Amino acid sequence: MAGALLQTVIMLVLYALVLTFLGMFALKYFVRQLPLLSHAMIFFWAVFRVLLGATALWAIVFFLKIDVPSQLSGLFGFACVCAVGWLLSHDLEHRYGVRSGKFPGPGARVILSLIALACVYIGITYVVTLL
Repeated sequence: MAGALLQTVIMLVLYALVLTFLGMFALKYFVRQLPLLSHAMIFFWAVFRVLLGATALWAIVFFLKIDVPSQLSGLFGFACVCAVGWLLSHDLEHRYGVRSGKFPGPGARVILSLIALACVYIGITYVVTLL
């Protein structure tokens, strides 16, 4: 049991590191007053908390054998993405004093830009596979 938990935590850290590599540059674009390493730590910590919470919730649902419709998986993913954006804005404001001032905040801008980059990547991949 301890080995499975350790493996799960290691996978969550690796997923968070991969997402951090892209997210820190997007965060640096929208919030320029902090160094890049601070952006990486902020983004990693926000993503890791959401991934850990989502994994814990999934484990509870699995072990209690709760029947969840498969249509809710997209809504759950959307909620997790929104949670990362909110945590980014929250951490920037409370720990570093960066106020967003206007809507959307820096967390939402970063998440939307990452979604746009993912859509462009998917589109390019689709076009390349058609050739």
